Amino acid sequence: MLHEVMQHSLNENLKVQEWRERERRIRQQKEELWHKSAELRQQSTERLISIMERQADSIQALVAMQAEHYCTRPPCSPCLKTLSHFTANPLAPTSGFLPPPAASNTCSFTTYP
Repeated sequence: MLHEVMQHSLNENLKVQEWRERERRIRQQKEELWHKSAELRQQSTERLISIMERQADSIQALVAMQAEHYCTRPPCSPCLKTLSHFTANPLAPTSGFLPPPAASNTCSFTTYP
């Protein structure tokens, strides 16, 4: 009977040892996944920041181009004549929209580094 008790104890100890080993591997895998996930989040954050920086640069260039366009554009006297023509002569109910005002096609763009 003592032999059976000893054998049972040995079996139980082996089960506990196997369980501890499985738990250790699971913890290690979770830790590795957490580190990998943290690295991927960091990379994603860096990519997003890079994209946002490029967008900010593009917006600044567009604003500068727009400011240059408005500063170099001559007064729009033909537009005022066209607008006064349409407000003095209301449109017929069958026509849906006003045509665009006449504008010169002399736009100049400057590229900034």
